[in-house]
Amino acid sequence: MKFLILLIFLTFNQSVSYSDTKMATSKKNYYNIIVVHSYPESSPWTKGITLGLTNTFSYSGYKVKIKNIIFYAEGLKRSGKDSLIRETNHVIDEISNSKDLDAIVVSDDEAADIIIPRIDSTKYPIFFTGINRDKSSIKWLQNITRKNICGVFEHYPIESALQILKKMKPNVVHMSILSSQSPSSLITSDQISKEMKNPEFEKKTGIKLGSINLLRKFSEWKRMVIELKNQNDALWILVPYEVLDENNQEVNPSIIGKYMRDNITVPTMGIISIHTRIGFLAAVSVGGESLGKQTGEQILRYFSGETPEEIGYERVKYHTLEINSSEAKRLNLSIPNDLMGFASFIKD
Repeated sequence: MKFLILLIFLTFNQSVSYSDTKMATSKKNYYNIIVVHSYPESSPWTKGITLGLTNTFSYSGYKVKIKNIIFYAEGLKRSGKDSLIRETNHVIDEISNSKDLDAIVVSDDEAADIIIPRIDSTKYPIFFTGINRDKSSIKWLQNITRKNICGVFEHYPIESALQILKKMKPNVVHMSILSSQSPSSLITSDQISKEMKNPEFEKKTGIKLGSINLLRKFSEWKRMVIELKNQNDALWILVPYEVLDENNQEVNPSIIGKYMRDNITVPTMGIISIHTRIGFLAAVSVGGESLGKQTGEQILRYFSGETPEEIGYERVKYHTLEINSSEAKRLNLSIPNDLMGFASFIKD
């Protein structure tokens, strides 16, 4: 029953819109917002955040002009220090030279760590989104000099995700983590492993955490997948980005997904929507669109008269349960009836 109530809560949150909240009448013809993205323009994360923001504003009655700036921090770091410095300065110049700017959004840990300390002194309100770490571990948030910043933390509903896995495969006991070495991977794996290592968590879910494998090269992933499939009843696949081939180029997540399906017969659980789309079994995910929506709601509250200090810091409240029905069939797993009304089903 507790599990069902949680799912109802998660699903209900997906349907809540900002139009349910009292809003003031706009005093400007339109508002200007700069969004600094931490991933390439083609990334589902970048597209999702943009879509979430755009839809939220379009439903509100406010006219908003969004200027997207791509700041692919991890790619720039691989290109060398000079590239990173040059692009950082470019972002700062774009913000400094913008006229009639009303708000700045900075997405994800990688971009926020570099950009936010450089714009702390700006007069514009700053909204961060997609930050994986806790407030206490973010240096720039501790050192911020103004009260003109607020945002959304991206924390995953770990226990509910594993409860869903147990409903689909009750005999799951041992589960290991496989991810990349990107900053998001390091942060997320630390969060999940800390929670799963808690004796009370193991008692609730009946699942024991095995090994934690954060690997940079796809060749290492391939070797590890063969090893892990014989030691585990299921696998957490956290972040399928920043996995590099022999030429030091990022491997497309779809290639990772295909290799996993061709070589393992245990369920794979993810944390973002891309996971089910590349063939993994299920994910209680936080998507870019969800983050964009909630961040858009915060900005609209600011336009309506609340201060960033009043808005404060929020945990992401919109989650989506996705199940890949083709993968469930391949693994000979049945989908319980009480998940049918809540899940979004992907068939590849």
